[in-house]
Amino acid sequence: MLFPSFLSLFLLFASALARTGSPNGVLNPRPNTPSFYSGFNLGSVLPDNTCRTVSQWADEFRRVQSLSTSTNTFNHIKLFTASKCDQASLAAQAALQTGVKVWQGIWIGGGLFQQDLDALARAIQEYGTEWLAGVNVGSEELYRGDLKPEGLAGYILTAKDVLQGQLGADVPIGTADTWNTLVGHGARPVIEASDIIMTNAFPFWEAGSPHEALTLLQTGIQEMAKMIGDTPFVLGETGWPSAGEQVEVRQGVASLGNAERYWHDAACWLTRERVPFYWFEAFDEPNKSWGNYEHPEANFGVATVGGELKFSLEC
Repeated sequence: MLFPSFLSLFLLFASALARTGSPNGVLNPRPNTPSFYSGFNLGSVLPDNTCRTVSQWADEFRRVQSLSTSTNTFNHIKLFTASKCDQASLAAQAALQTGVKVWQGIWIGGGLFQQDLDALARAIQEYGTEWLAGVNVGSEELYRGDLKPEGLAGYILTAKDVLQGQLGADVPIGTADTWNTLVGHGARPVIEASDIIMTNAFPFWEAGSPHEALTLLQTGIQEMAKMIGDTPFVLGETGWPSAGEQVEVRQGVASLGNAERYWHDAACWLTRERVPFYWFEAFDEPNKSWGNYEHPEANFGVATVGGELKFSLEC
């Protein structure tokens, strides 16, 4: 997830673009999107940082499905890593049990790329691809400056060779990064290597006030549509924390009211526009706070860690 800090240049760029953003919420140009679906990002471990079993993954998936409304069937999950806690294999089994589709991440940082690629390859060999919606190679690698576009493109092509070429997996493979990074960092090699591009957009971290947050989101999607052309697009992360202390000078206010407003402004607009999205996130992750310090990252869930909904998700 994108969090402190956005580079000042990009903040000014986003703010300037937002003032000319989508009139009346109409995307022009509109990104090339797959069939509409909506879902949630999930944390990799239990609140006490221990690993989930297959049955615990299945329970977590059912909790997400139980959040569904008359306008949104939440049957899609996005995960960030494949090898940690044997996640790809266990999540695949749970997904087949529950009917959930998983967008599986391959983590690159910390030398984990090969471990994650191998773990996902084993899961595909054992359980097929019925459970798999797609694959992200890396998450915000360009935003953090961990890789140059050519380097990230190389990892994507390697994953495609193994998963699609050698194993015959008929699933889209790409990456996820912040919209302004993709637009402003010469990311053409990444886009050309990808079957699909996921954009992460957080008006909360863009110093967006609640009343301008939707316009900032629309601007990001519109700028990405201009950049990626016919490459399919999915919104990979967006959300607003319901609580948390100030950790960045340029950030929005973390509050329950603002989180609820952003859901009803942004998630409901995405639903009406049929732009597929993964909200960040389903449940709070208290393990992201330390001691007496409450980080906003711990409170992005639309529900508490125990599953209690914070506000209505009905559009």
